[in-house]
Amino acid sequence: MERFLKGNRVDMKVIEALGEVREALTSRLEKAYEVARNYGRVVGSVSRWDKASVDADRAVVTFTIDPSQYYRDIVEGKQDSPLYRTGSVLAIVDPKTLHLVSVRVVSIERPDQLSEARIGVLHYPTGPDPESLVTRTFVRAELLLEWDPKSGDAVPANLSIEPQSPVLDPEARYIPALLGLPREGLILGSLANNGVPVKGGAVPVRLPWNALLQHVLVLGTTGSGKTTLLKNMIAYTVYSGGGVPVVMDLNRDYVQLLYPRLTSPSRSTREWMVDNGVYKGVAEPDAMVLMVPIPRRLWIDALDRFSWSLPEALLDLFNMYYEDVIAPVADATGIGGIVGDPVVHVEDGLARVVARQKAPGRMKTLVFVPYAIRSSTVSSQVMFSLMPGLTENARELLRRLFEHRSDRFFLDLLVSLLDAYLGLGRDKGSQRELLYEAISALDDKLGGLTGEKRVFAEAYTGELEVLGQALFYSYQHDETVKNLVRNLQALLGTGLIDVPVGVGDGLLFLGEPGWGRLVGMAEALRAPVVVDLSWAESSGGAEGPVHRVAAIRMLYSLLGWRQREWSRRRRGSRILVFMDEAHQYFPRERIESAARQVASTVSRLARLGRARGIGLVFATHSPGDLNDIVFQLANTKVLMRMEVGQLERLDVPSGYRHFLALAPPRSFVVRSYVYPEGLVSGITSYPLTSHYDLSAL
Repeated sequence: MERFLKGNRVDMKVIEALGEVREALTSRLEKAYEVARNYGRVVGSVSRWDKASVDADRAVVTFTIDPSQYYRDIVEGKQDSPLYRTGSVLAIVDPKTLHLVSVRVVSIERPDQLSEARIGVLHYPTGPDPESLVTRTFVRAELLLEWDPKSGDAVPANLSIEPQSPVLDPEARYIPALLGLPREGLILGSLANNGVPVKGGAVPVRLPWNALLQHVLVLGTTGSGKTTLLKNMIAYTVYSGGGVPVVMDLNRDYVQLLYPRLTSPSRSTREWMVDNGVYKGVAEPDAMVLMVPIPRRLWIDALDRFSWSLPEALLDLFNMYYEDVIAPVADATGIGGIVGDPVVHVEDGLARVVARQKAPGRMKTLVFVPYAIRSSTVSSQVMFSLMPGLTENARELLRRLFEHRSDRFFLDLLVSLLDAYLGLGRDKGSQRELLYEAISALDDKLGGLTGEKRVFAEAYTGELEVLGQALFYSYQHDETVKNLVRNLQALLGTGLIDVPVGVGDGLLFLGEPGWGRLVGMAEALRAPVVVDLSWAESSGGAEGPVHRVAAIRMLYSLLGWRQREWSRRRRGSRILVFMDEAHQYFPRERIESAARQVASTVSRLARLGRARGIGLVFATHSPGDLNDIVFQLANTKVLMRMEVGQLERLDVPSGYRHFLALAPPRSFVVRSYVYPEGLVSGITSYPLTSHYDLSAL
């Protein structure tokens, strides 16, 4: 080379510089291989024959895999080996910077020796010829991120890749850094490549806790594993102390969170890899705060049986609920019955029953809290959200009437007044006639409501006079009043509004449980708060959208409590609200006014919740039935098996779209701003808690 350069009259300084470059490159390449060995096993090198191309749109590189490394994985039976699967993640050490560049495999070529020789032969072997397969594997990959091990920073890779740079299969602990995955937060499952756990399930897919406050939407068809994923999210949140889960349970799937799983995955299965990897040590919680909306028909029956003794009636309702809902799950999971007598508490404004159950090696604590809504504590704005069918005029009328209510005000009083108003005919008679008719109707209703403990309507005459005057002296179109009456009657039909539990000067109502006490109790017990929204309907005494009314009122109440706490500089724990079957709470309404009301409700809950440490996790198998505002407000979407048409509407890239259309159960793709690539694929395990089909019983 030097003779050639001298013959071409090249300056000797150039020759010296080339020598220095050669020495520097040799040193850097040796150092690059040393770095590569520190972060994993060297499996090959960047090709010397193909160009590594980097442009503004895409950066690709070709490298070869050493046959000894390729066949070592085959001999050892590594099903998740990154050397023979597209989509696998490897890394290259750049000699210039000694940074690690993560790459994703997009194509693999496996030549036979005959194809490498590229010569024609007259006779081909008639049987297997293993020796001819001992060839280099050619891999084409796209560049992902450039990671600086010293600073820990990872940026999109846009640097040139040097031929002969070492290619390595990184150790599991370095993959989160190489892919820019969050290192803290809620674990959704293990990183996976087309449903196969990466590194034996040892690489967690996390969502940062703060990202959960910007709300999550889980989408997947029936059987894709949505409920399993949500249960695992809840179990890990409790286990890690990441916050207090509040679960709206529509199908009694989550009342089972207190009990152990029925089956564990077999060794070496995909689920076992996840269990033994990212979920090792995570199990079901040892306590649960169970909030149960109970319709007033059941309350009245129980109170009548025990001479209106609130503690005895509450214990009776708990025993009824336990035998109906909890006992079948406890029996199926091998947990015994209640140890000792349940303890009833009715002090401190929170009625509850505390029961204990014995599980293998530990005790389970179940706190049963009855729920009902006090109309005197609900603002007109919240009341509108409970009745999306109200017209604009009906809302305005209700707003004016609410201005005249007292602490004893309840909706039966208002409905009786409005019914009397409509019954007076076209000229509406006089205000005195209106009052008389309303008192008569209310007297009949309350007399039947309280049985022997009859409460006369005269106790509410003062409220009726004030409301009657407000109604009588402001002309109202009959259709407006009828619209308001229809919606109020539907609301009262849920049986959750103004549940009487005693008699004084008037009826005494069950108060709504204070969220401060509930959250404090859940924190102390390391327990989720589960709201069983199905029992009110299945037990009788309730009609209409019980689940929707209870859930929305609870969310507003929770938000109001947290706002008051923050105004006092009390930040408190993070609260994560899980809402499976979200389309049942926030449907895509066909009537425009109702659609606007639902959108307004979701928007307000999401916006204020994010600012006050409350995150919403929605899940549905019917995205077409879900209000569009939920899609807009959820900054993170977890996609499971879905129809291709729905995936196209969600603008999912084609590679992920093809996988998700036929994805195995519990596999998912997370789309979120927290990941540098925007999308991450993973798989979760079998439910970490009990997951029993109660309908089978």
